[in-house]
Amino acid sequence: MTDAVRSRCDRFAANYERVRRAHRMEYHLLHALTAYCAAERDRDLDLDAIKDAERLLKDNTGPFSSFRSAVRLIYAGALSLESDPSTVFDRVLEAHAALKAVFFPSSYLPMAAFALARAGREGAYEETARLTRTIYDAMKDDHPFLTGGEDIPFAALAACRGLSAPAASAGVESAYTVLRQGLGAANGVQTAAQTLSLSEDPVAAARTLLRLWQELKEKKRPFGRDTELIGLAALALCETPDAALVCEIDDDLRRRRGFGNWTLGARQRRMYAALLASLGNEGGGSRDFTVATVLAAATTRMIAQRQAETAAVVASST
Repeated sequence: MTDAVRSRCDRFAANYERVRRAHRMEYHLLHALTAYCAAERDRDLDLDAIKDAERLLKDNTGPFSSFRSAVRLIYAGALSLESDPSTVFDRVLEAHAALKAVFFPSSYLPMAAFALARAGREGAYEETARLTRTIYDAMKDDHPFLTGGEDIPFAALAACRGLSAPAASAGVESAYTVLRQGLGAANGVQTAAQTLSLSEDPVAAARTLLRLWQELKEKKRPFGRDTELIGLAALALCETPDAALVCEIDDDLRRRRGFGNWTLGARQRRMYAALLASLGNEGGGSRDFTVATVLAAATTRMIAQRQAETAAVVASST
């Protein structure tokens, strides 16, 4: 492990512990995601800045706004990293309004709005929102049962790049076809394919992901077929993807507080190990926050599923 990689791991772990202590009542998945978003930008989280961002969210949205949902820490954390959070949030709200004009209200629309705002689409939010809807509909036509609200942020990313609906859908489908042969049909497989589809050669990237998946399985570090595949997708986008480095980072994180098998969990920890391995790797540094955006949507889906499962258990016991 190089000094640069170790430094990134130190920063991620420190950010995770910092936000975990300050937001104990939030899902641990949000702690890790917020810490990673800062580490991806090589930044330390500022808890005071997060509090200011939370007040900004509260002062500018209604009590039932999707910006104040169970995953609001994601939005506060993202805004805390901006030099001018208020101006950025004004743009996010403008983009969100454009998206609401073409989509039903959803907890995933704020993430898509952040993608539009970060891409500098001022003055073109309505046009980009319409293209986002067109791309989403094309994906829905290809995979009606796998495509849901969590795929809207990716559609927004593709729209920000100016991809047509056929081009965006074809890129996802080419990567998905390769991945499905090795991993089967699953929501996480489609999410990984979305990340890979924005590479120059989605098919080659998908084959690299499958190779990494198999190598890590042989090294007794198995990855599943859900959210954790995003980590391997990020690594597959690099010029020199290294499964051994993932194992090294996994070992490093496992020894740290909060990253054990009974806290963050082995598969989530390995996902972040792969993500950290991809940072700074040649070919993996310029991703326009694609990985963080897709990861945020997938994390939100996981939390929604857990909330539904908890509600079902409570209902069955009364």
